[in-house]
Amino acid sequence: MCGGIIRRALYTYQTEGLRGVWRKSRNRLAKQPQYRRLLVLELPFTDALPIIEPKVPATFEELAPADVDELIALRPYLTRWVIEQRLEAGHRFYVAKLHGRIVHTRLVAVNKAYIGYLKLAFPLSPREVYFGEAYTVPEFRRQGLHSACLSFVSRLMRQSGYHHAIALVYPRNRPALRSLEKVGFRRRGIIGFVSLLGAYRYFYWARQGGFDRLDNALFVPRGRLVPAELQGQIW
Repeated sequence: MCGGIIRRALYTYQTEGLRGVWRKSRNRLAKQPQYRRLLVLELPFTDALPIIEPKVPATFEELAPADVDELIALRPYLTRWVIEQRLEAGHRFYVAKLHGRIVHTRLVAVNKAYIGYLKLAFPLSPREVYFGEAYTVPEFRRQGLHSACLSFVSRLMRQSGYHHAIALVYPRNRPALRSLEKVGFRRRGIIGFVSLLGAYRYFYWARQGGFDRLDNALFVPRGRLVPAELQGQIW
């Protein structure tokens, strides 16, 4: 970390002079340290996948073109353009409907996924999918929609030939953990970063599973954890 800071300072001095070094140093010192981590959970797709039904008579299906506007209304960051780009990349959206209304949504990502909380895009092998961005309309929470949708989508992914799913969850999000474990997800490790003076160092540790294309690493630059070309666009 220190070597990188020194190299950047020398480059700034050569290109912007002492004033540039002072300005960038001041900005770095003003940044608060950060520590973020998420649990890594894995679900093998076997013939023992449970069938879970919600407490309300909702039905589950892949997002239809006619439902895009309703999805955007629920998740405003999902503009039509973003949805189209993700679908072109092979990602899929699934929804739960009750009396024709979307009450739950979920993203299934393939090849590559992105999680804004960690500012990280990560690779997925052809065998695995990533389950993320689940959302339940507030008045329909605690109705089993989260785990029922996981059950439905997992069986579909198994039929499509995938081997396992990965999910990331906040360690203190007990409802999400219970829902994931009810379907069969098991904790495999942890992923996160530490940021000090504006420099980010990532860590990933997993045993007996986890991401196919991530190696265990401790406090490395993002480019050493995942290929640099994966960063940028979220799809």
